[in-house]
Amino acid sequence: MTFTIPAGRHRARPWRPWLWWGRGKFVWRVKFTESCRYDLHGDDQYDTNKLCGIGYLWHHHKDSARFGWRYIPTLQQIELLTYCYVDGVRIIQPLCLCDIGKEYELQLHDFFKNYIFRVLNEGRERIADYSQAHTHKKKLQYRLGLYFGGNQVPPHQIKIELKKLG
Repeated sequence: MTFTIPAGRHRARPWRPWLWWGRGKFVWRVKFTESCRYDLHGDDQYDTNKLCGIGYLWHHHKDSARFGWRYIPTLQQIELLTYCYVDGVRIIQPLCLCDIGKEYELQLHDFFKNYIFRVLNEGRERIADYSQAHTHKKKLQYRLGLYFGGNQVPPHQIKIELKKLG
């Protein structure tokens, strides 16, 4: 499915809410299109855009885990990152660089008080792994979708192909 973030907006269309109970594994396929190239001319270029993940009720700024991304103009690549809130503390960790136009599989596991992030390339080779400890025992999860920013909105329309596989 192609998600579109309109120019001047933070949130993508379509918006797709969803709830789960105690699910331990989430898998997505992503492909960044040419429209994901942007230049915000300053420090805001390095803000983390949100891609996909899970939040826990009552608020994802307390407990959540998701993949983030940003375009690195000097490399002409997308940097994937982890973007977590653990007991209200935001933790961002670089994962890997991705090429525009190629597909990647993103896996997120909530496993024994750890979020495990994994990225596989088109050949299904593992190119990144990261584990982030958390302390909560919450079971009610909800989908966190695409969001551009930081504080800036995109300078033009951005399209990302993102499909939930499991």
